[in-house]
Amino acid sequence: MVITAIGQKPALAGLEALETTGWGTIAAGEQNFLTNLEGVFAAGDATNNGADIAVTAIGEAKKAAEMAGRYLNGEPLSYEPPFLVKSEKTAEDFADRAKEPRIEAPVRPAGERRRDFAEVAPVMTERQAQAEASRCLECGCMDYFECRLVDYANKYRVRPGKYGGKIHRRKAETTHPNINREPEKCVLCGMCVRICEETVGACALGLLGRGFDTAVTPALEQPLENTDCIACGMCAAVCPVGAITEKTMAAKQTPLSEDVTETVCPFCSVGCRMELTTKGELILRALPCEKDGGLLCKKGRFGFGDSGEAARVSVPMLRRGGKLEQTDLEQAGAYVTDKFKSINDRYGSGSVAAAISCGYTNEEALAVMDYAEKELGVKEVFCFGQAAEGLSEVLSRDASSAGWDELKAAEWIVAVSPDDIMENYAVAGMRIRQAV
Repeated sequence: MVITAIGQKPALAGLEALETTGWGTIAAGEQNFLTNLEGVFAAGDATNNGADIAVTAIGEAKKAAEMAGRYLNGEPLSYEPPFLVKSEKTAEDFADRAKEPRIEAPVRPAGERRRDFAEVAPVMTERQAQAEASRCLECGCMDYFECRLVDYANKYRVRPGKYGGKIHRRKAETTHPNINREPEKCVLCGMCVRICEETVGACALGLLGRGFDTAVTPALEQPLENTDCIACGMCAAVCPVGAITEKTMAAKQTPLSEDVTETVCPFCSVGCRMELTTKGELILRALPCEKDGGLLCKKGRFGFGDSGEAARVSVPMLRRGGKLEQTDLEQAGAYVTDKFKSINDRYGSGSVAAAISCGYTNEEALAVMDYAEKELGVKEVFCFGQAAEGLSEVLSRDASSAGWDELKAAEWIVAVSPDDIMENYAVAGMRIRQAV
């Protein structure tokens, strides 16, 4: 049961059995939130020291819920804060960031506000709130929700204090269009180096130095974007910590707890499985799916970046009186259909054709074809990205006769123009490398 109360003084009518403090608040354990009654927990403004800021009450509620769960499972009621890797930031760490002043909140004139009880300072607009929030430097790690090191540290209750000593201070690299590198967080597992060399074949990363000074470094110590990196993001996919992370499609890079949806990459005919991560209506990342071998190319990984563009049209619009106005799908569809039909009536059948994007799924392409044929009477449906294929002349069908399993088990593979394969169908090229 959750009891919600708003006010400056607890209303404990019906809860007289609970022990209270001298201030009339509920007495609860500061660590386990247990009251004097067995199995009854309390948190927030109604307990101990009373009213505080909202985030304090929210934090206590989370901890109290954890304690209640432990109580129901028969576990010890002792709260231990999660282990976090902490570091001190200096002005040097943010030397490349421009200083932005706070937005000055407007205040109503004293002569006006003395006559009422309305807000002294009006609420910020949505644009102002977003601008103010964007000032945060986001010192947190982008890999916080996936970092295996932090996960293991909390699982096994590590105490790293006794291992303190000399540390490296290596600058983060954020100039690559799709990938961020933070060498300070590297644990030297070498997985990024191996996958870049053995699976991708780019050899863009390598281990430089010996002993304590060893570091994963781009080829010839150049910025990663100036190497043979093909921007597939596989190094970020296998990195177990936050040393290499992909840039999200959000305007502001911040660690978020994401929802994951499995789907199929729409950018070529290879049909790789992928996982799209989202937060609300915002697409954040496209990740390779382990069920499909854990491979994805640049197009699949970072091709959805335009979906977060502010200028992208996301609602139906009609031009009325020279201005674009938002409308609903039904009205927009009816308008387009009427216009196309009028062109057919004026210039005859065959004057309208339908072009389908090669990035459409089979279902989307079929829907366009049905609309063109049934609603508009159009039979000319094509794709500008369609290229001439030789498979149909050799194999009598325009598709490969073998799957990935046959490729992996093949004793002999002939790769015609392998550079073109890696450029246009990088995952196919990676699978060929794995097979040999």
